[in-house]
Amino acid sequence: MTTTPGLRPSDLAIARATSLAERMLSGGAVAGIVAWRLDAEYDMVAHGLLPTGDLVVALRPRPGCLLRSLSAGVPVDVRVDLFRHAQVITLDVVAASLHLLGELTFLREDDAARARDRGWLPERVADLAALDGTRLGVIEANRLLVHDNRGVTPLNWNDAVRPQPDFPRDDLATFDAVWSWGEAALELLCDSVRAGLIPGEVSARAHKNRPCPHVVDRVFLVDVDRAGITLMQVTAEEQVTIFLAFSEAPETLTELEASVAALMEDSGAVRPKRI
Repeated sequence: MTTTPGLRPSDLAIARATSLAERMLSGGAVAGIVAWRLDAEYDMVAHGLLPTGDLVVALRPRPGCLLRSLSAGVPVDVRVDLFRHAQVITLDVVAASLHLLGELTFLREDDAARARDRGWLPERVADLAALDGTRLGVIEANRLLVHDNRGVTPLNWNDAVRPQPDFPRDDLATFDAVWSWGEAALELLCDSVRAGLIPGEVSARAHKNRPCPHVVDRVFLVDVDRAGITLMQVTAEEQVTIFLAFSEAPETLTELEASVAALMEDSGAVRPKRI
């Protein structure tokens, strides 16, 4: 495990934002591209990071879209929006988002073929690139913004794509490592943080509209990250987001399960038996 002791609150915010940025840029988010100078918008995008740290995208512009006819090698200004959704079926929750302004340059056919043949493309990008009509491009940017429950954190590009400690990429498996404890255990975890019994960060906001009855007095798992877990507790009056940091950053699923168990032990939660 990797350990980051003695982090100040500002350091923790940057560490969390950097971890989120790397995961979202690596493909752990839904992407959309807006080329405002061409009046073109596209939201069916596969994306990821090349071994060089560059952001590569694969898209299939519809007929008539100027991104379909833009010459290879000609850069165009774009805005990229990435949204990471929580693995919650009953509620649409955006765990975090990332936004950047950069330049998109489509690759020539020979360069795209070389990237495919040499296995440089992330899996989802390669899958889409195998279909006729797909264009591969690289986006260059200097800075980006990460938006999570803490607010907005600006990052330099090189910091965002710097290699991070290993962390399981299977979102369903990491979700299960926490959710398998049951909602009652997660509620006890939230209550322990709000009561000051165990460390954590709490942010609350009143509902703008009356919440649906099926989400009131519920706890939802928003995200699981190498930095910690994010929970959302919904009451009749407010929505509370709670972050609990791991004492050590887990690098495998087994280490993640141990880190979650340590948090649960601190709150006194008991894991239910699986049937």
